[in-house]
Parts: sequence; C-alpha cells; structure tokens
Amino acid sequence: MLLLEHDAKEILTQAGILVPTGVLISNADRSSELPVKFPNFVKAQIPTGGRKKIGGVIRTKNRFELNSALRALLDMELKGHLVRECRVEEIISGKEAYISLSINPILNAVNVLVSDAGGIDIESSKHKNNVGSGYCERSEQFIFETIDKLTVDFPPRMRSAINDVGLIIAKLFCEIEATLIEINPLMVLDSGEGIACDAKIILDENAFVRQPGIVELIQKRSAAYSESVIKIESQFDYIEINPKGDVGLITTGAGLSMQIVDELLHLGVKPLNFCDIRTGTFRGNPDRLIWVMRKMSQATCLKSVLVNIFAGVTNLGELAELLLQARRVVPELAAPFVVRLVGSGEEQARRTLSPLGHEFELVTDLEEAICSVISRSQNSK
Repeated sequence: MLLLEHDAKEILTQAGILVPTGVLISNADRSSELPVKFPNFVKAQIPTGGRKKIGGVIRTKNRFELNSALRALLDMELKGHLVRECRVEEIISGKEAYISLSINPILNAVNVLVSDAGGIDIESSKHKNNVGSGYCERSEQFIFETIDKLTVDFPPRMRSAINDVGLIIAKLFCEIEATLIEINPLMVLDSGEGIACDAKIILDENAFVRQPGIVELIQKRSAAYSESVIKIESQFDYIEINPKGDVGLITTGAGLSMQIVDELLHLGVKPLNFCDIRTGTFRGNPDRLIWVMRKMSQATCLKSVLVNIFAGVTNLGELAELLLQARRVVPELAAPFVVRLVGSGEEQARRTLSPLGHEFELVTDLEEAICSVISRSQNSK
C-alpha cells in the first residue's frame, strides 16, 4: 500500500530525517487557524505520484490564496482519487537531489537509485550522467555501502547529504519491510543538511503482522486507509479501482477476481473494485457483506453488482441468507445484483434467492453473469 505523503513524512521524521514544517487540513474553513508561514505549498493528499503535473500542488503567498487553494483542491477528483485532505507546508530552497530504495521482485534484491541533479523525470536521458544505480541484498549494511559507492563522484556536500539520509533510510527500509522509499526531491541546503521535500513510501501489507507501529498509524488514520483497515481487522481484500465504475464486485479468490476485472475492462466496462471477500471465515456474520455494500452505495455511477462465489467449505445456503441480511441493512445500494453461486449448498441458496428475482438475477455460468452486468451497464447509459 502507498502511504499518503503526509504520513510518509511522519515516518521519516520519526526516523530522524528532516522534512519541511507542515500541517494536514481537511476543511478549508479552518485555514485561518493554521500557523503557517508564507509562501507555502498546498499539496493534495492522494495515493499517486505526479500531483504537480495535474494541478495537485499549488503555491500560495498569502492567507487569501491559501484559502482559495484549499477550496479548489478539497473534494476535487485527481487521477480517479477524491482529495479529502491537503498538506500545507513551508517552501524549502536549495539544490535538488534524489534517492530511492525499491524491491526488484525478479532479482529478489534492492534497487538503489541516487542522483545529484534533481529527481524530475529521473529516468530520462538528460539525467543519465548524474544518476547512479545498483542492486544489493536487503540489508542495512549492503544498502548503505551501495549508496556510498554510487555517490563517490558527487560533489562533496551533495554526497554527504545523500549519504547521511541514505544511512537512515537504509535502516528504515529494512525495519518497516518497505517495498519502496523515495525522496524526490531531497533538498540539499548550503549548510549541507538534506531535507525530504517530497516522500513516497510503499509498504507490504503481508508484513503488517510484524509491524505493530505501522498498523497503529493506519488505524489512527482509518478514514484515509479504510481498505487497509478492513484487511487488518477483517482479513479480506477490497480495493477501489475506479470511483466512477459501472460494476461492483463481491467475489472470492484473488486470481479469479482479477480475471473478472481484466475481462470487464477488456469489454469496455469499468469495474468499481477488486474484491476477495473470503467467505470461508464468515462464520454466520454478514458484517463483511454489509461493509462492502455500504462502500458500493457511495459510488455515483454504479449500474449493477456481480456476486461470484465458488464455495468449498462455505455453505451457499447460509451465504445466501447473509446476502439477504446485508441487502436489508443497506437499502441505499439500489443497484440490482447478478448472482452466480457454485458449490456446497447451491440448491438451498437458489431456493432462498429465487423468489427475489427483481433484486437478484441468478445465473449458473460466469460468462453469462458478465454478459448480464455488461448489458445493464450499456442499457443504462
């Protein structure tokens, strides 16, 4: 999962890396209360890069401009993400540098990338003489040794700043089991200090069982990371792909769910989400279904919901009852359901849902189910 910039900087600060002074705000009306200096940057907090290029970063030089920037950005949609928070932070001047550590899953190694010429379009040819790249084992010592080797020809002050920060993030990268830590730009001051003016951290959700500090941060910021909180607390996966998606998915099996997403996209239909709801651990409780349906009810363009459950341990008769219970709890989800249930208790499930044909269209074949939701999507346009 990708942390928002504000939270990434909180982690860097705790590790000992300097960042620009900044505050997080979710209400433009409170801008007059912010103890900020001018000029500053107002930065939309969304889980994606390239925000400046799409208008997600605005420079302001007085209180009026700050308020206008917040009103413009908050509740704006950028790259498919709704902006719910902005970070307002001081502007730092200096010479830009770049440093990143990332996991290469093919080589099972850490890719170390550094530059003494700024991080914008770091891969482009104009930077090729100022970029150092190398691979090493995932070890604090090996990572720092690689950084030290890659910066040997950098100007002394630049090398010192990158290495000082590199020593800290080498340790942090291993401690929190990150798959990416990127500082872009690392602003190097005349004093030789390095300040992380932008930061990106990607975490491995499978490592959360060993990361209580990270889990605490995510739960504290549950509104920003609701999908990750659900995985931590309820042990299933729900990822919103497109907030303006046509088809919501309540499905099991990560591989099959991804296949359904790919097929819908290939056929020109926008899936709202990816879902692996893991029915084997429902234990007679509809809470997961209720949470997913409430999440779907917030989608403005939803035309239908596709339920595809291939059950082994799960009894589909029981699941059908839970589906009905959840549907009654979330009447605001008005989209019709196309339901394919295959496995133990299938006939019992059909007897439960068949009388409600106006709400639940029962099908036996997955292709038939996909054709049905596509038809509903196209006919409602």
